[in-house]
Amino acid sequence: MSFLRPEVAALFQRWRGAIVGAGLTVAGLYALLAMFGAARLAGLALVAVGLAVLVHGIVRARFRPRPGGVGVVDVTEGQLAYFHPRRGAAIALDGVTRIEMHVRLQGDPPQPEQFWAFHHDAGAPLVIPAGAAGAERLTDVLAVFPGADLGRVIAAGNATGEAGFLIWERKEARRPALGSDR
Repeated sequence: MSFLRPEVAALFQRWRGAIVGAGLTVAGLYALLAMFGAARLAGLALVAVGLAVLVHGIVRARFRPRPGGVGVVDVTEGQLAYFHPRRGAAIALDGVTRIEMHVRLQGDPPQPEQFWAFHHDAGAPLVIPAGAAGAERLTDVLAVFPGADLGRVIAAGNATGEAGFLIWERKEARRPALGSDR
């Protein structure tokens, strides 16, 4: 038996990362301001971790894809896999060259649906519906890519019409493989 209405429980579930991050930040600030010595250093570390968790929790809570996307997403050992009967694939995260989000109008009446597009060195981009099972972990994957624009992820989640958003792009050129003549 729950003492919370289902809507309130769902709201807490959606914002749990931000709530935990805020709690860690407050605990770290208390240790930083009220304690001495090594406890202050621990408080500083706790503030840093708390702020990172808070920001990530806010991004996850504000990005709301339509549920019911087809397929399953899995992230393990530096690899991103999308399992789908016809167009599933797996790519190495270190081979990703660009990450985009696209919003298309689907259905009748037309509703916005978000898709992730992971462009990589090995071929055609891996396109994943944002509503696929496990796709909420894709915001976690962005931590691997320095400079990924989380604001654009939120903007894509709130878009009402067709649009495209560049989330991250590799800046440096790849070095040629050993033994090549270039």
